[in-house]
Amino acid sequence: MAPDGGDGGVGSGGSGAAVLDAPAAAAPSVPPAAAAGAAGASPAPAAPGNDSLLSKPPASAAAVPPADPAAAPAGAPAWLTKVPEKFHVKTADGKYDAEATLAKQAESYTHLEKHRGPQPPATASDYKFTAPEAFKDIKLDDALSAAFRERAHKAGYSQEQYQMAVEAHLEMMPGVLDAALKLAANECRAELQKVWQAPQEFEAGLADAQRAVNSAPEAIREDIWSRFGRDPAFIRFAASMGKEMREDKPGNPGQAATGAADQSGVEALMASEAYRNPKHPDHAGTTARVQAFWRRAYGDSPAS
Repeated sequence: MAPDGGDGGVGSGGSGAAVLDAPAAAAPSVPPAAAAGAAGASPAPAAPGNDSLLSKPPASAAAVPPADPAAAPAGAPAWLTKVPEKFHVKTADGKYDAEATLAKQAESYTHLEKHRGPQPPATASDYKFTAPEAFKDIKLDDALSAAFRERAHKAGYSQEQYQMAVEAHLEMMPGVLDAALKLAANECRAELQKVWQAPQEFEAGLADAQRAVNSAPEAIREDIWSRFGRDPAFIRFAASMGKEMREDKPGNPGQAATGAADQSGVEALMASEAYRNPKHPDHAGTTARVQAFWRRAYGDSPAS
């Protein structure tokens, strides 16, 4: 038989009824903000700057003023401020050694002066040239010398370098002039060979020119040689004069005795460097031979 339903007993009902009472429903969850709102409390505002992910940096220390560069180190004399620190020298007890400091600085500056070498004078006009014994009689051109002094000063020449440069110039000039004279002589020869193309004709032309020069007064012969000895136009003119002298001169008994061979030989001597160049070591002997020939051939009367 079915049990009688009552308080605390098993409840009656049809089939499918729960044997136990249903559990009480859980209270619905309330968000924290809503709960706070319901309680009437308002949220506190966030402090500004607190959203940084880094900690706030500490306050900087008070700035220390830089040391006065003009002030001397503690315990040092005042003059030490004028000496670079790399030259400072201290004694064993830590005091500044004035004498050693100045000596170290002086040694450094002396080394620097040696490295830099002698310096140019203040102005270009301060250069002085003392001529060596070999050039004591040479008078330098004032304008050219002034121009060179300006160039030397611009290039930074010292007095010693200026003296050396001028001396070297004077020593080289003879060689330069000799080279120029040789070049002029070669050019003159080339011009004359265009006119006197055969070797015999060339030698005869030079001999005729030499004859004309030799007829000039002795006081000016060397001057004519030095001025016009490399001038092809003058040599051709002198050759024409010398040829006329040779052809127009009356013969004498001595000329027939001389012979054609002697005539050819003396003309070769007159065309030689020993005869044409008064500075040649054989010039005196060669000239004497030529003059002896012409005295035998034409006598001692000067050309009219």
